[in-house]
Amino acid sequence: MMADKETDTTDQTPSKGHKTPDSVADGASETARATDQAPSGPRAATTDTKSDNVRKFDDAIGELINNAGVLLRHGVERGIAISPEHIDAVTVAIHAYGTPGWTLEIEKNFLKSYREMSETFAGVSTQTIENTKSRGSILSIIIAIVGAALVGYIIWTQDTLIRLQASSNSYERLLIESEETQSLRISKSNQLDGLAARYTARVDRPLPPREGEMSQTELQDAINKMETEIYTLKIKEERLNNEITAQFQLLLEILPVGQESQPPKKPSGLFVADSEVEEWQKKMDAWLEEQSSNKPAERYYVLQRAKNQIVFYNAYLLPALYGVLGTVAFILRAFSRELRRLTLDNEKLLNYFIRLPLGALSGIAVGLILTEDAIPEGLAGITPLALAFIAGYSVELLFTAMDRIVIAFGGDHAR
Repeated sequence: MMADKETDTTDQTPSKGHKTPDSVADGASETARATDQAPSGPRAATTDTKSDNVRKFDDAIGELINNAGVLLRHGVERGIAISPEHIDAVTVAIHAYGTPGWTLEIEKNFLKSYREMSETFAGVSTQTIENTKSRGSILSIIIAIVGAALVGYIIWTQDTLIRLQASSNSYERLLIESEETQSLRISKSNQLDGLAARYTARVDRPLPPREGEMSQTELQDAINKMETEIYTLKIKEERLNNEITAQFQLLLEILPVGQESQPPKKPSGLFVADSEVEEWQKKMDAWLEEQSSNKPAERYYVLQRAKNQIVFYNAYLLPALYGVLGTVAFILRAFSRELRRLTLDNEKLLNYFIRLPLGALSGIAVGLILTEDAIPEGLAGITPLALAFIAGYSVELLFTAMDRIVIAFGGDHAR
C-alpha cells in the first residue's frame, strides 16, 4: 500500500519541464494580466512583430490630433462656430490617444471631424498659426521698413533728377548763348577789321568819298560803335563763361563723369588750416579753368552724360523703384490679411518675395512701353510712374496682358 501511495505521489508530481493543464492555465492568466497592464494603443511601445509602417502611421495620427487641437483652440479663441460633434470627436481623440480606450470607432470619428474642420478653417494650419505668431509681425515690420527706405530713396532720386534736369537745361542754354555770342563777336571783329582797313586807306589817300561811301568821320564813328559792341560782347561772353563754369561744377557734383574729371577734394574736419582751404581753392580754380575753358569738348561730354542719366532715371530706375514700391504695398496689404486670418504659410512667403523682382520688371516694362506722349486715351492724366506703381501692385495684370499679346501674334504656337 505504501508503495502504491508512493507511486501515486510520484505520478502526481510534475516532472521538470512538463506543464500540467492547471499550470498552463495559470500561465495564460498571468500572461493575460501582463497584457492588460502593459500600455496599448498607437502610442504603446512597438514589439518586434510590428512593422515600421504601423509605427509611422501611429506617429502621423498623433500629429493630426495635435493639429486638430490647435485648430480647435484657434476656433474657440476666434469665436468661430464649430459643430459639437467635431468638438466631441477631437476632445475624445486627444484624451483617448495612447490609452487602452483608443478604438477604431474613435479614430474614424476623429478623421471625419478633422477633415470637416479643415474645410471650415480653410488655409489655417499649425504651420500657418506658428508662422503668423512667430514671424508674421517681424516680417511685416521688415517689409514696412523696406518700403519706407524705398520711399526715401525714390524721393532722393527724384530730387536728383529734378536738379539734374534744371542744371542740364540751364547749362545747355548757356552753352548755346555763349556760342552765339562768340560767333557774333567774331563777326563784329571781322567787320571792325574791314572798317579799320577802309579808314586807314581813307587817311592815306584823302580823296572825297564817292556816292554811297562813308566819309572819314562816318568811318570813325562806325569804328567806335563797333568797338563798343565788341567790348559789350566780350563782357557778356565772360559772364556766360563764368555761369557755364558754375553750372559745370554743379553738374559734376550731381553727375560724376569719371575719375580723371573729378574736382580736387575739399579738406574737411574739425581742424582745417586756412592754408589748406586756400590751396584747395587754387586747385579748384585751376581745375575749373582747365575743364571749362581749355577743353570745350568736355562741356558737351558732361551735357551728354547728364542727358543719358536723365533718360536712365526716367526709363529704368524710377519705373523699377515705383514697381517695387507697388509690390511692397501689395505685400503689406496681403500680410495684414494673412495675419488676421492666420493663413501665412511658407509657400505664400516665397511667393511674396518672388513678387519683388517681378514688380521691378513690371515697372521697367511700363517705362519702356509707355511714355508721357504714348499713354492711351483711356489712361490720360495718369503718369508713367503711376502706371509703373500699378503694374508692380498687380504683376499678374501686366503679364497676363503680355501673354495675350504674344498669343495674338504667335497663335497656337505661343501657347
